[in-house]
Amino acid sequence: MKTMIEKWSRNTGVALLLFGLFMCFMLLYAIVTEAQSTVTNGFLGTIGWTLGIGLVFLSVGKKQHMSAVNPLGYLTALSVISVMTVLGAIPFVQIGAMPWIDALLESASGLTTTGLSTWYNFELYPNALEFWRNQLQIIGAIFVLVYFIRVIYINEDRFWKGEIGLWNKLRLPKHLPNVYKVILGFAAILIGLIGIQTGVLILSGASLLQAFMHSVSTISGGGFYSSGTHWASLNGVSENWVMYTTLVFMGLSGVSYIVYTKYLMRDFSRSSGTTSLGYYLKWILAGAVLLFVLDPLKMGTGFFKHLFHAVSVVSGSGFGLRDMNLEYFTPAMLMVLTLMGLVGGAIGGLSGGIKIDRLVLVVKNIGVEIKKIVSPKQMVLVVRYGRRALNDAFINRIMTLVMLWIITGLIGISLLVVTTSLDIGQIGVLAIGALGNSGITTLSPLEIQEISGGGKIVLLGLMILGRIEIVPLLLLLSGQTYKINGGRL
Repeated sequence: MKTMIEKWSRNTGVALLLFGLFMCFMLLYAIVTEAQSTVTNGFLGTIGWTLGIGLVFLSVGKKQHMSAVNPLGYLTALSVISVMTVLGAIPFVQIGAMPWIDALLESASGLTTTGLSTWYNFELYPNALEFWRNQLQIIGAIFVLVYFIRVIYINEDRFWKGEIGLWNKLRLPKHLPNVYKVILGFAAILIGLIGIQTGVLILSGASLLQAFMHSVSTISGGGFYSSGTHWASLNGVSENWVMYTTLVFMGLSGVSYIVYTKYLMRDFSRSSGTTSLGYYLKWILAGAVLLFVLDPLKMGTGFFKHLFHAVSVVSGSGFGLRDMNLEYFTPAMLMVLTLMGLVGGAIGGLSGGIKIDRLVLVVKNIGVEIKKIVSPKQMVLVVRYGRRALNDAFINRIMTLVMLWIITGLIGISLLVVTTSLDIGQIGVLAIGALGNSGITTLSPLEIQEISGGGKIVLLGLMILGRIEIVPLLLLLSGQTYKINGGRL
């Protein structure tokens, strides 16, 4: 037990120190752009708290090496995102004088790349605070990728067995562990996508800061709106052009980074990665067609608007789906968008939700079970993902995880019914938007701000649980986690 705590402390300490170092860039930005001492002092104080807490954790685990072996990987993810949410909220409180609960909601929304917000009066806050809110999405995106590499990939390696090892072909220092090669590779892809979209928008007439912040919101899947009357309002750039480019890069953000790995390494063979990409594209197209069919008005723009909304909700960016105009979105369309947000994109991408790969396995497993009932007993039937045959234990794990998502969503809806005065339709969309990290909602930021403290705590919990995929909380609450090998890890 002592060894487990020390390893967990070291993991958490290293993560918080990296978080603190990232904040140093924010301090530099504040010093260069802001004349108010309260702004720089606010970031300086946050850095001090972050590095101090990180060093305390590190001192507890100084005798251990970092480890993500279960259940440590899950527990570290839960502690890291929880502590970072609190630390990330400090600038909103000290600089923006926000209530703590609103600040925590903004921080969690950025770190989980959900994009729900109570922020509507941008002109009242320093630009550095808006930039900090935007940059939380980058930290959240990196968290998602590291969590996939260190935890999800290990537990669901039957999807990807062998494919992630392609990064070993890179000529990096031999002493660098393979897992860090993958993390660096994925981070390079993330930065590359942000850089490409930023460049496109700059060439189209946007300023560097506007282009960069919009690209971060798009590629990270957070979808935080910047100041302006409309999310696509970038000075000097046509809104239609912003929508077209955003559509493309939103779609790219939801693709599994395993696919990028294969293609960058010039491996074009059929594999689980290409299978995942196929399901991802079909899922988006099916959603767009269904939205088009259900729309009696066709929104006056034909199929494109529905394709945009399908990509937006599946990728988790949520552009165009915050404060939805109910004159355009019928109840049936809202239900489709909500379910698509709950499912999300591909495993290994930056979208939230259950993931389309897992939903496909659930559907295939149901089909196999039906065939077993009507087929001769000697016939062997297995669930396949691409060319891979998956065993029953793996399928049962996926089925259990999907059931946990559904149960958590129902609990979240029930708690919001108790803690808010919203109607059931608003609550359903809001709860699933938070749990699936798509951030879709029929409420404006002002209406979210007016939600009770209890309701905001429920939303905060749903966002974090959705991003870490629920399991870490169950491990934390389970006595079996602390009784391995007679109480020793």
